[in-house]
Amino acid sequence: MRKEFGIFTLLIVMLVCFTSVGMAAPLTNYSVGSFAVDLTARDYHTDVKAAGQDLSAGKYNFDAGFTAGLGNGFAVQYNYVNADTGSIAMAKSTAKANITMNEYNLLYRPNVNMAYFIGGVTGKASANAVSFKDSYGVGSKTYAQFGVVGSQLIGDKVTAYGQLSGGKDIFGWKAGLSYALTNNCDVNFDYTDYKLRSIAVSGASTEVDPKGFGLGLTVKF
Repeated sequence: MRKEFGIFTLLIVMLVCFTSVGMAAPLTNYSVGSFAVDLTARDYHTDVKAAGQDLSAGKYNFDAGFTAGLGNGFAVQYNYVNADTGSIAMAKSTAKANITMNEYNLLYRPNVNMAYFIGGVTGKASANAVSFKDSYGVGSKTYAQFGVVGSQLIGDKVTAYGQLSGGKDIFGWKAGLSYALTNNCDVNFDYTDYKLRSIAVSGASTEVDPKGFGLGLTVKF
């Protein structure tokens, strides 16, 4: 059901691309009223380490986010990451891990090619043995982070972009290319890698590492 909703939303966003007016490429204009919505289909490969157990699997999921300009070079941003591993075959059962991230940032852009940000990320991890319906537990942790994002026009309609972020027990990076479909809509292709450590799941310190290639759209208003 979640995947069908994501596909439906992606189709709606594509329709908006060709019918609305606005600006294009990863949001570089932080003036009051500027707004961008991102939706990405990502092929996640997620590693989970806890209590001497290693789980590793891949699955397609949908990520989403938005950025809103506040003026004077400032903007706020929210991103949602869904890195569900799907079912993983084990010796006596089938395991499944659910990883989600909610990210909140305040950005400042001193020039058109670069922005700095500070914010927080809440990572949530849960795991269970699907075959026996035994829950291994669930846990979450909130991290403080800071980082930098940069973009550079490398062609008539192509922009290269990257992001680097970190904090205590958290690290992430992203690199990709964006192609302007219209004046207000871009298609993006990128690779991202997150590392979150010390999430307490049923008393066990858990480390998660979701990473993968993504294809998505950015719509700007």
